[in-house]
Amino acid sequence: MKSLFFNLTLCLTISSLFALYPKEMMASEVSAEETEAEEVGAARNKVIVPSFDPAEKGIDDFVFERSSKPEKQPTLIPQKKDFSFDARTIAGIMYYRFEENWDDGTSPSWQDNMPFLGVGFRLGYKTFSLDTYFQQSASGKDSLFQPRDKNAGVHSTKDYNSNLSRKDYAINLSYSKALNLLTRSDGIGLSVGYKIGKTDITGPRRRIDDEGKINLGVDNYEELQYDTEGPSVGMAYSFKVGESILGINLAYAKLKTSYASKELDDATLEDTDGFTVGLRWNSNFTKHFKYDISIDAYQYSMTGKSKKLGNFEVEESVLSAKISLHYTF
Repeated sequence: MKSLFFNLTLCLTISSLFALYPKEMMASEVSAEETEAEEVGAARNKVIVPSFDPAEKGIDDFVFERSSKPEKQPTLIPQKKDFSFDARTIAGIMYYRFEENWDDGTSPSWQDNMPFLGVGFRLGYKTFSLDTYFQQSASGKDSLFQPRDKNAGVHSTKDYNSNLSRKDYAINLSYSKALNLLTRSDGIGLSVGYKIGKTDITGPRRRIDDEGKINLGVDNYEELQYDTEGPSVGMAYSFKVGESILGINLAYAKLKTSYASKELDDATLEDTDGFTVGLRWNSNFTKHFKYDISIDAYQYSMTGKSKKLGNFEVEESVLSAKISLHYTF
């Protein structure tokens, strides 16, 4: 009996001790575990900073604190994927017409269908691009007719052949921004640039007779040089058709003009302006090769003056169709 009483007393004593102290002991253990967890979390979230003491270590002795989840830092340095560059070859044909209308009723004109070749380059950065190109036509031919002899009758004529050629240069800075009007490929582009056009015409020398009219020389030839250059602004709208892009463009140019003729050395032209309209179809062969087909048209008119012959009007018209093959690097 005494033994049973002793055992019961011992159990009650041990139970009392556990009842008095477990909360403090468990709290101490939990607090230790939470502190350790917080330290581990702080170490994981800590920004990577090089530990470097110039007095003790060299540049090769950088020590980085490890982090399991380093934060991605923003960068202002342009990435390679932001840039694009492509080169292109151009081939096409143009209908070219250059006409003069003098006060005395003389209206010489030159026109022909002339093939042309060219090259172009484009550097792009995100939605901006810088484009430049050069193209030159083959030599076109046209004929002027006049009576062979005043006494020979109106049906007797002589054919005077003339040669003409055309060169074009341009550089444009463009900005394109998707408008999402119909599909994600729809967009509008704005551009500013500078363009130069040069026309050379070699034909019979134009002589001024006693009546103050222009007559063609029989054997002597002269060269007429007509140039335009100036700034331009344009807008283009494009939208997706299947896997291709169809675009419409409109550009306005304000041009200075130059008119040089050996016989009519006092002739000058006023500045001119005008619009160019175009239609373009663009598609890809592969990831790097693509092509575009375009049709463009413009017409410029200007007024000229000459002390020898008075006033005259000049009209230049171009309608061209071309295909360009692009390679994107």
